[in-house]
Amino acid sequence: WRVGFQGVPNHVAVAPDGRRVYVTILSKGSVFAIDPVKRAVVDSVDVGTGPHDIEVSRDGKTVYVGLIGGTDVTVFDAATNKVLRKIPFGANVRPIAVAHDERRIYVQLSKYYGFVVADPKTGRILQRVAMPLPAGSHLPDTLPITTNHGLRITPDGRYLIANGSMTGLVGIYAIPEVRLVATIPVGRDPNWVTLTPDGKRAFISNR
Repeated sequence: WRVGFQGVPNHVAVAPDGRRVYVTILSKGSVFAIDPVKRAVVDSVDVGTGPHDIEVSRDGKTVYVGLIGGTDVTVFDAATNKVLRKIPFGANVRPIAVAHDERRIYVQLSKYYGFVVADPKTGRILQRVAMPLPAGSHLPDTLPITTNHGLRITPDGRYLIANGSMTGLVGIYAIPEVRLVATIPVGRDPNWVTLTPDGKRAFISNR
């Protein structure tokens, strides 16, 4: 089946109970909530300029939206669809990953070769993590807009997988301490991370 709507859709997230499908509408600054039983858009939430990546908390109560056209992560209540707060990062927000206990949010930003760790409740930046470079390489004086793209937490909540898009590698970090445990060369421009439900395998797309 299909759900039709106006605007440019970008990313999608599904509530843990399967009762809502959320789609970021890049061109409208909105997130559409789709009821898969009714097969229809049942609500819309204004989140800010250029919503991109989206993640639903494990308890299904909270939705996090990164703004690639803005510089915030917008957080809204899944029951009321009311915006709870905005977390400022000072740069365009790329992929995001929310810790299972929601005590940390990991965020990739435009023109930054690494990721930022923040407290999603207070918005306080806790850590800036520069990703490793392949041996013998160095960063250019001017970084491209899409420096890194792809960030996910394993189902057991123990590891963060981060793409180093401009260097062709993936970093695996033990969390919450954010300790690098492995780097894996994956080829040109890794752009996304998808995990199997058991967390044993990660699939990295090369754009």
